[in-house]
Amino acid sequence: MADGGGYDLLTALPDDVLRLLLARLPSTAEAARTSVLSRRWRSLWTNLPQLRFADVTDLARVAAVLRHHSAPVLLLRIESSDPAPEKIAAVLDLVAPRLQGKLHFDIITLGNQNSAAGAAGIGAAIRIPCFERATEVTIRLLRGIGIRLPPPSGVFARLTALSLSHCRLDDQSQRDLGGAVSSEGCPSLRELRIRDADVVSNLAIRSESLRLISSNDKLLVEAVKDELPAIEILFLRVEKFLAHLAAFVTSPVTGKP
Repeated sequence: MADGGGYDLLTALPDDVLRLLLARLPSTAEAARTSVLSRRWRSLWTNLPQLRFADVTDLARVAAVLRHHSAPVLLLRIESSDPAPEKIAAVLDLVAPRLQGKLHFDIITLGNQNSAAGAAGIGAAIRIPCFERATEVTIRLLRGIGIRLPPPSGVFARLTALSLSHCRLDDQSQRDLGGAVSSEGCPSLRELRIRDADVVSNLAIRSESLRLISSNDKLLVEAVKDELPAIEILFLRVEKFLAHLAAFVTSPVTGKP
């Protein structure tokens, strides 16, 4: 925008102010499109700390954006109808080294896409990278798509909340679910939520930080409940509200829920 003398008021603003403006756009894709305005705008969006992608039909486009993004990521939110396991894995691998905050990854299907999308992931498994500096991770896939957890050397050091739903958690990875969310794998984990998932993995959990385990699968909750005494949990309460079951775990240190 230029005034009568040809002076561009918008370009005259400091980079930090321009990034604030870009951050207020509805999606990262729109922010990235501003790179065509001028040479100065080309790299502004690559330093945004929060990335949002909605209604994504091809996750390869998200991967392409992440390859050009260079700053630490405090928030990555993706809603996609693309269930291709190799594309999901590529996006997770790209963001893992730079994620320092929250990840919300949601695979959705619409209308007649359900059967085709489900077939695309049946029997496939996605390797979850180690998010060493992430604080919250929420992943919602499609039933039939498996999740392979990082090897025992991978530690989610800062992770406080983990939510997995609509996926398959099996025993084919190098580390089972119980080991991954125990203190050696997630030393800061406080909340674990597993919804609508097929779980056949070992659920022996040994954690000094965990406060809440939530699931809508009664069998899963019962399996976890049987394991909790082995980790010196002082109090376990299962509450049923409609289809929701939550196991509230008391801290062995403070004795408080």
